[in-house]
Amino acid sequence: MKFLLLTLTFFMMSFTTLYSPNKFIQTVLVYDNGENDVEIIGSIYTSLMTVEKISNILNIELISLDEVEDDIFMFAIKSQETKMLVMKLIDEEGYEISAHRNINVNTGNNYNALDVSTLKDGSYKFILEDETGRSIEKKVQLTSK
Repeated sequence: MKFLLLTLTFFMMSFTTLYSPNKFIQTVLVYDNGENDVEIIGSIYTSLMTVEKISNILNIELISLDEVEDDIFMFAIKSQETKMLVMKLIDEEGYEISAHRNINVNTGNNYNALDVSTLKDGSYKFILEDETGRSIEKKVQLTSK
């Protein structure tokens, strides 16, 4: 019985935070009986995809309620750098873009509001994305009073 222990370490650095890199470590323990090379490669691939998914998360803090009961969806964005973001609100039932606009985010706290009075009740996916494709998303439930 043989085991393969593989530890992958990835460093991600932002140009504005060179002094504090984010470090991701992924450890894979794979049983190897000499015949399962495909399983070993699959485990390594899955681990790499997990790290890639983590690295594609937008480095901002998004604060909002999960449920909106009035006509205005308010949210706050906390960022350590100035950037331009694309905001999308996607209907989860029909997968249609219900709202789309560019948001200029400054360093620190940023407050925004979106008029949702014309949207029907239901679940929506709220997505913020930067120019590199990194994004953060949150599920929002709209219900009218």
